[in-house]
Amino acid sequence: MTSKPPSAFKPIVLTDDPGVAFLRRHPATREVVTGPSKAGVMEAALLFVDHVGAPPEEEWAMPNANVPQDREADLSFENTGHAPPLGFWITHPDVLAWTTSAIEGDADAWWVKVWLKRR
Repeated sequence: MTSKPPSAFKPIVLTDDPGVAFLRRHPATREVVTGPSKAGVMEAALLFVDHVGAPPEEEWAMPNANVPQDREADLSFENTGHAPPLGFWITHPDVLAWTTSAIEGDADAWWVKVWLKRR
């Protein structure tokens, strides 16, 4: 059985403007298409490129690990459909830590909270 290439995934997330900017900064993101904003939240559809190398494992941010206890999450994402692949969050270069409800299977309702690296 072969796995789908990243370009086969087309997740749609609910987020705000800073969240859309975050989605666009991932090296695997080809494009983020947004819909109209409602109460500061918009739909953002992700389109991926294929054949993007993953960063070294020591740079990965594993889910629900090393979450800062001294501050709230910087970004949040949610939806009632398919979440981006877990590897998207794990390998994003801006992520310090992240938590999610989407670890078990492909849940219809999920959320992700992201803590960004301080620069």
